[in-house]
This record gives sequence, structure tokens and C-alpha cells, in this order.
Amino acid sequence: MLYPTIEQFGGAGSDRYAVTVATAKCARIVTDEYCRQRETAERMVSQKETDKTVFALIDKDIRDNKAVKTAINRMMEGELVVLEADENGELKPILMSAQLAKQAEAEGAEQADE
Repeated sequence: MLYPTIEQFGGAGSDRYAVTVATAKCARIVTDEYCRQRETAERMVSQKETDKTVFALIDKDIRDNKAVKTAINRMMEGELVVLEADENGELKPILMSAQLAKQAEAEGAEQADE
């Protein structure tokens, strides 16, 4: 089982379906990024543009971890925020890391004080 928990993705009201879909989409992006890096690294090695191995040319985070784990880490670091349009058409975050949620609350409080 991977951590963090659902509650750490924005509180107890977080939609598990949104978390699952967002994680899957982010994992797909990570996989595509790995494929691009590997393709570039293989081309560089075959054309003798570098003395490094294919393995050494691929980003360590992508290379050494599973795509889902990397996706979850990126979500927790705030690289991914899921937005939803409300009835007025304004986008509002429905899924974000707890750290980003605290920052958004602090910014909202500062704006309310002004």
C-alpha cells in the first residue's frame, strides 16, 4: 500500500474517485516522460554522443521508482492540483496536497483581511 492517505490529499472530504483518476493520469505522464528520456538516451548512446550508459542518462526519480509512486510524490509536492468548475464557471481546487491546502487557506485569510 502506498502512502499518503486520502485525508492527506485535502481533508476527509476528498473524493476517492478524483484521487484515483488524478493519480492514474499523472502516472501516465510519468511513463511517457520515461519513454521519451529512454528514447533520447538510446539515440545518444547509439550515435556515440556520450560516454554514459542509457541507465545513467535517465532521470533517477523516474528510473528507480514505479510510475504510480512517482505520481503520488508529485501530487504531494504540489506539482498536480485537480480543479473543478463551480456553478459560476470559476475553477476551484477539489484535490491538492495538505501543504497546498494550508497555503491556500492562509492566502484566503489574508485577502479577507484586506
